Amino acid sequence: MTQLNVGDSITLLPQSYSGVGNGSYTRYRVEAEQDLRVTRVYAETIVARGTFYGEARSVTAFKHSITSVNGVDPTTGAAPVPPRRLGQKPEDSSDIPFNYIDVSDPGIQWLFEDMAKFADGKSWCSQYDELAAALGIPGRPQEWDVELEIDDIVITASITAGSLAEAASILRDRLAASLNEA
Repeated sequence: MTQLNVGDSITLLPQSYSGVGNGSYTRYRVEAEQDLRVTRVYAETIVARGTFYGEARSVTAFKHSITSVNGVDPTTGAAPVPPRRLGQKPEDSSDIPFNYIDVSDPGIQWLFEDMAKFADGKSWCSQYDELAAALGIPGRPQEWDVELEIDDIVITASITAGSLAEAASILRDRLAASLNEA
């Protein structure tokens, strides 16, 4: 494990940690990329300060919960590897004959639909939409205003889709189908 010092910037495993708020013990949810500053270092634990519910608060965590110290992996000393997007082949696997499932594959659409329903039920809509955009996966179905220009003709439509790109694709497909029927 990398030597920890007061003032180091760390990230922790995303989970709830104990802390003190408003004079009583409570639990705070730490998110994956949340930046915390070490304020105390003990043999097995650390105390780190961050922003929770809009206020600066401290949490106590075991050292094995630390995922990065000053931007590097505490066990290897290497910079953390960013997560791979769904359907994207790992860079170091050019000679491995994998077949990757594209995010638009109907066989996995149920996964995205279930995740969107779960986010809706927990009122995590904006966080899920942000995550979906960052990972390149379908987001929650919502109304998108799409504008499409073809030969100086501007077509505007409201389309229900998981992303703006998907909504634009749906509009293009519907226009193509209408033109083929005419």
